Amino acid sequence: MWLVRLLPLSVQAWIGGAIGTMLFWLIPGTDGPNRFGAPPPPNTTGTIVLALILPLVFVVGIVAAVAIPAYQTYAQRAQMHQQ
Repeated sequence: MWLVRLLPLSVQAWIGGAIGTMLFWLIPGTDGPNRFGAPPPPNTTGTIVLALILPLVFVVGIVAAVAIPAYQTYAQRAQMHQQ
């Protein structure tokens, strides 16, 4: 931990966040009801399908955000060379 203190604060926060996230992923919860209520029901098919489609929507959006302005620039240059 002393070696981590030698790193900048932003890197320390990133490392702490990564370790905390990994702990939440790896440590199982309690089985059955607890003080927060009953366990949630299992995911429906619609939820799983949406969870699989969402990353695809992000990728298509990023590609469109890059490709559309590039194509517009290309079309303008092509139109200028035709004249």
